[in-house]
Amino acid sequence: MAKNTEPRSRRRWSPQEKAAIVRRHLRDQVPVGTLADEVGAAPSQIHGWIKRVLDGADQALIDKRGVDDRRKDGELSAKEARIRQLEEVAAELSMEVLQLKKRPGAT
Repeated sequence: MAKNTEPRSRRRWSPQEKAAIVRRHLRDQVPVGTLADEVGAAPSQIHGWIKRVLDGADQALIDKRGVDDRRKDGELSAKEARIRQLEEVAAELSMEVLQLKKRPGAT
């Protein structure tokens, strides 16, 4: 029997395809072996995708609204403080300009 010498092309799955495969396993309880046969992947490869999904679950479940709100509040407070500081500097400079204009010989 002749050995196939053509290079095997690697199958690549998009993130959406991987997610759909993982969902079928987790949601529909389709066995990994069945999925592997259907899509032409190694079961270990699918197990790797499942592990990555489960390992990233804590990041997926972060309440981003609260984090974003706190970050925005901090940024707003910092900007407001900077505005107050600049207003004080502007007031001081205005006073200096007025004093210089009041000096004799000033134009």
